[in-house]
Amino acid sequence: MELNHPSGFNKINYIYSKLYEENKKFGKNLNKIKSEAKKKLKLNEVFNCLKEFNYEDEKNELDYRSTILGEKKRDLQEKEDILKKEKKELDKLLKKTVDESKACIHINELLSRLGSQSFTLENVKNGDQKGQYKILGYDGEERNINTLSTGEKNIVAFLWFIYNLDDAEKFSNKETIVIFDDPMNSNDDTVQYLIISKLQELIKNIKDRQIFILTHNIHFYLNVRYKWWRDSSKKKYDKCTYHLIKSNHRTEIKLIESEKEDFKTSYEALWSDVKWLYSKSQPNLMLNPLRRILETYKEFNKIEDMYFNDIEAQKLFNVNSHAIDDFETDLNGKNEVDLMFKVKQIFNDNNAIRHFNFYWGD
Repeated sequence: MELNHPSGFNKINYIYSKLYEENKKFGKNLNKIKSEAKKKLKLNEVFNCLKEFNYEDEKNELDYRSTILGEKKRDLQEKEDILKKEKKELDKLLKKTVDESKACIHINELLSRLGSQSFTLENVKNGDQKGQYKILGYDGEERNINTLSTGEKNIVAFLWFIYNLDDAEKFSNKETIVIFDDPMNSNDDTVQYLIISKLQELIKNIKDRQIFILTHNIHFYLNVRYKWWRDSSKKKYDKCTYHLIKSNHRTEIKLIESEKEDFKTSYEALWSDVKWLYSKSQPNLMLNPLRRILETYKEFNKIEDMYFNDIEAQKLFNVNSHAIDDFETDLNGKNEVDLMFKVKQIFNDNNAIRHFNFYWGD
């Protein structure tokens, strides 16, 4: 082996300085070199582990399963959203459904006011079926529905409708229009009072509703319109009354604009009918209300014979000689003026001319 000797001191100094600088530089980067070496060793170990684990295959399988999981989650979320929506709709429908047990209690409380003639409803629970009831008589015995009178069926339907009205309105932002078409159908006095009181209560708490009550029953009309005309002079008065008056198969609709134009009693209503028919020159149609006027006066004042001084009047007006709605009576050429003259004479013969003048006018 042949060694090259330095040619002199300067050469030796140059080699030394170079080694010194390189060593100094290496010393400064030693920590960094060590750190990088450790990192490379770790990465090498990781690489070996991944290779042994089949990392690429496993990663591809994970990505595939993640994609499937994402799709399933989206499907689940869609189904949960649908379920949530359906539950919300179900809650709305359930809220609209009348609580039948509460309805029974409420209706039975009102029916109990009918005394010995009352009956009650009992809710029958039969699986998912709703709206089934048993009818119990006042003695607690079950009654067949066919034993209920028209009036009894009517009152149950009426009370159910009233009870359900507020619930139905909770779920609609539309203005409610309520129509009662002759609610007084085949009911006795006690039931009439119950219906009238519930209608008065409804009118008093009218809220934003429009309520129409149609009736042929003067007695019912006079009672249900209790305090009807109170505050009628105020601008915000919101009640309105129409009378329908029939003549010759036609009907005239008359707006009643003040309490003076309205009926005070059913007896007064008869006089009002006569006046209207008189104004229309309908003597044949005047006979029916005139018979009822004379019969009412006769019964109220216990008069045995109102027509003692006029045989023709007895033939025309005596309700025992005609059906109350008999329109075929022979007037013998009499017009409306002749009829009222005869009625005036009848009242005069019975010392009641002041009574006649009060209702008909002097």
